[in-house]
Amino acid sequence: MSSAAGASQIATTSRVRARNVVAICCAAMFMGGLSISIVSIALPAISADIDATAAQSSWILLANLLASNALMVAFGRLADLTSRRAMFLIGIVTFALGSILSGIATNGGMLIAGRAVTGVGAAMVFATTTALIAIAVPRERIGQAMGIYYACNSAAQLMGPVVGGIFADTVGWRWLFWMNLPLCVIILLASWRFLVRDAVHEARSFDVSGALLFIAMATTTVAMLTSISSSGLDPLVIGAAIGSLAVLVPLFIWREKRARNPMVELSLFGDRLFVGTTFATFFSHVARFGIVIVVALIYQSGYGMSATRASFLVLPVAVGTLIASPIAGTLEIRRGSAWVSKAGAFIVVAGVLLCSMMIWWPTWYWAVVAGGLLTGAGGGMVQTANSSAVTRATPREKLGVVGSLRVMVQGGGIITGNALALAAVSLLLPADGKSAVYAGGSAVLPDVFRHGLLDGVPIAFGVLALSAFGSVVLSRVGYRGYRES
Repeated sequence: MSSAAGASQIATTSRVRARNVVAICCAAMFMGGLSISIVSIALPAISADIDATAAQSSWILLANLLASNALMVAFGRLADLTSRRAMFLIGIVTFALGSILSGIATNGGMLIAGRAVTGVGAAMVFATTTALIAIAVPRERIGQAMGIYYACNSAAQLMGPVVGGIFADTVGWRWLFWMNLPLCVIILLASWRFLVRDAVHEARSFDVSGALLFIAMATTTVAMLTSISSSGLDPLVIGAAIGSLAVLVPLFIWREKRARNPMVELSLFGDRLFVGTTFATFFSHVARFGIVIVVALIYQSGYGMSATRASFLVLPVAVGTLIASPIAGTLEIRRGSAWVSKAGAFIVVAGVLLCSMMIWWPTWYWAVVAGGLLTGAGGGMVQTANSSAVTRATPREKLGVVGSLRVMVQGGGIITGNALALAAVSLLLPADGKSAVYAGGSAVLPDVFRHGLLDGVPIAFGVLALSAFGSVVLSRVGYRGYRES
């Protein structure tokens, strides 16, 4: 899979059908992405209405994310072995059932279960969408399709908190879940009509043991990163997670080497294009989403800015991605994936450095806005170019597992960016100061903590700059020897 020339021709449908397939996948991605981000702002209203405990409130946020990330690769492999169309349709139905359960929830446990079922459905959808697009779209247009696809993802991230807040204040939080039902019906009917019926195979060769081990590894990693994002660097949690991974990873490798049809072929991790571009995207995600956390936290808790005003400072990150992703798809046709990815990685570096001017000149809001716009735009370019390059170079029978692996790693970049940004910016605070930061809220911190928080800003930007430079290096390494088709 080292060059696009090695991939089979995967465009098999008409242009009209291809557009319909892209629209269906984009709508499903938007709905699934929205379900992850929409609850955060409305959580206080939800928790108060159903008398959820603090622990239950955390799991209301975590259940969807954990289920979707942990199961995505297993569903991707299963879809490759059986039917991607069937997996997608089942995913939409499961997502709808989870939305119904969430909408009628009367207590925290019931809502957590609903969110988990929704996450399972989202995992099935996310595991198949890139493969469905790759099969439907002519290979020379995959970059454009991926650009539109990831623009919809950015739109979901942008609109989620806004929609959540509006619904919670007007029609009620239950409509955050009820509104999914008509969307699910529309997507289901359109999918039944336009998605190509692929051959349904037997799943006897599915590597169940490998899937269970991979799910355990993914669950452990996501839980650890989420714990860092919500509670800080707890040595007990981190030690337990690392200890578990030290056992699970060798077991997984041992199992996959002996499996007749492994869930993940280990040779994939020796492929320069896949590893380089996947982790280039990972590090650009760390920088992009870390910027959002640092800017929002510092201007609210450090300088006393209102949540509304602070949201306008981080909004350009999502806007930049939304604008640049489809443009990157078009630009890729002219200049190639390697050029777009490398240019995007350098733009992310420039954006982070521009945002870092807030360390010395916090009232230079134009620098923060411009830096956020560049960071978002560069990240969108990296993601679009790398995804389309790997998709074109992947054999058709492996599109599901490879695509879901990439999406899972990208999701890990988002969680890691949040965790590293919070851990770095609060590094110099005492224990009670860190607790105040991780507790959230928009109130300015007391002076005894505020100065320590502001002193941590250069550390946070140092971490984000290293992540951005890591994306540059890995983009160059990943495309070494790569030939554009």
